[in-house]
Amino acid sequence: MGGADQQAQQWLFVVRDLDSARAVALVHLDAERLSAVYTADSAARAADAATISALAAQGFRVEGALHRISAVRVIGASAAGGPGGAVRLEVTDSLPSYRVLDPNGSTVGSTGVRGQASRMMDVVGTADGYRISAVSTG
Repeated sequence: MGGADQQAQQWLFVVRDLDSARAVALVHLDAERLSAVYTADSAARAADAATISALAAQGFRVEGALHRISAVRVIGASAAGGPGGAVRLEVTDSLPSYRVLDPNGSTVGSTGVRGQASRMMDVVGTADGYRISAVSTG
């Protein structure tokens, strides 16, 4: 595996770990857990926190929230993504539908499906590990 391929593979693991932590926060309706995923000022963090709040207010929860991440490509980096450094990644993924459940575990709906698409993700290195600072399309 070449240098670029190896680097992409390493970032794929990082992105999947961040997405897994995000899914746990959503499934458990715990917005505090988003601090292990996003920087404090991330718009994506605010959006996920709002989703968690809306679900909790209705007494609902989601069965899952994992993206299917198929590829990661490094677009640019400063300071190699270490503490204080940043990396821009092109992430190709999809999001399957998950059941929305009421407090009794009965299905009351489902989340929408998002087909495979690429998004730009800015990841920064912090003392606590990598965090997503921004996500955008195109």
